[in-house]
Amino acid sequence: MMADCSHCGAPQKEAGAHFCDRCGFSLHAEGVVCSTCRTLNEAGARFCKNCGAPQPSDPTDAAKKTKAFAGLYGFVREHVSIANGLIAFAGTSVSILDFLSPRLAILPAVIYAGTTLLVCLLVAAALFPSFDAWIVRRLLRSPQPARRIWRRGGWQFTVLLLTLVSGFGYASLAKASQGGLLASSFPEVRLLQRQLLELNKAIGTVQVGLHQANKRLKILVAAQQGPAYKLKLRGYKLDSTGLSQAIDAGDAKSVALFADLDMKISGSEPMQALLGLQGSTWNKGLAEMLKPSMFASLASCQTPGFDATRIKDLDSRCEAFVRLCSPVLYQYSETRQSSAMADFKKLQEQLDTADVSTSERLEMKRQLRSLSDAMSGPDGLKRSLKKMCMSGFR
Repeated sequence: MMADCSHCGAPQKEAGAHFCDRCGFSLHAEGVVCSTCRTLNEAGARFCKNCGAPQPSDPTDAAKKTKAFAGLYGFVREHVSIANGLIAFAGTSVSILDFLSPRLAILPAVIYAGTTLLVCLLVAAALFPSFDAWIVRRLLRSPQPARRIWRRGGWQFTVLLLTLVSGFGYASLAKASQGGLLASSFPEVRLLQRQLLELNKAIGTVQVGLHQANKRLKILVAAQQGPAYKLKLRGYKLDSTGLSQAIDAGDAKSVALFADLDMKISGSEPMQALLGLQGSTWNKGLAEMLKPSMFASLASCQTPGFDATRIKDLDSRCEAFVRLCSPVLYQYSETRQSSAMADFKKLQEQLDTADVSTSERLEMKRQLRSLSDAMSGPDGLKRSLKKMCMSGFR
């Protein structure tokens, strides 16, 4: 009569065999095999001599227990903290996913599909014990032959836990439109769920508002720390008078702040300060800090009371005047090119035909050169402006 091995549970194919063809254990060994650690104990032993697990008094009961799910009990008893932790984690995770099922659509489905796939793989490993034995011998480098995987407590516990998680998960997905399995079964949970979801939505709205307010605050702080704020701290007004005062005082940092601000000058005070009409000392570095775009109006380039004979460093000051004012003056002169052309022709005819004195002829030639420069583009205008500045704008 063929019997299963009392050690690994493998069925024996040949009658009269003395040793298990899978694990090599004696088929005629007397005693009781521990259902937890598979150690052979003497007949009548009440506890296992290897692991201390209680042993049944009847060997027949031990064999029945070996074939049943005794490994599950042994695994839970030996790994109480691990088993409880896994059960608590699985229960908490499933409950949270069920509670948030109205908001979550894809994540729960992906998780439960993964748990179902794991259950299928574990069941497939149990159906093909040779594959399981190959993994233990080759990959785990275990010298002991593997028992059937479905007899192991870890396998039974894992399959049971994953099956429960998958079943509850799919039931929760089916009730997602009603708030989940728990919310659809208990009205109090459904009410709490709605309140918490509305609170979460309100918190999101508040966070968006705080983010926008923070951005505006940063803009205000940046504006307060910009050139305008620093100039006010230094006591300068943000106008032509303030820039003129900075130039007269030789305050390079303040002039640089005015340039960074790119303030549009509306009065003639800064240009008068540069040309020395207010008695200021020439500072070429200050003039180089200023930008032509700041002198965007004709008023900013006016020079009333200019007297070239009383000004030091006239050449450098006139170069600064040409650099800063030529763009706006050229734009203004473009509107007068037609009249300048007519004046040029008229002067040329008078010079060729009229009977004029020598001094008048020289003055007419000077006017022709000035008109010629004005009509020859920006470079010509710069030459004309330089000559006018050096001559005191006469």
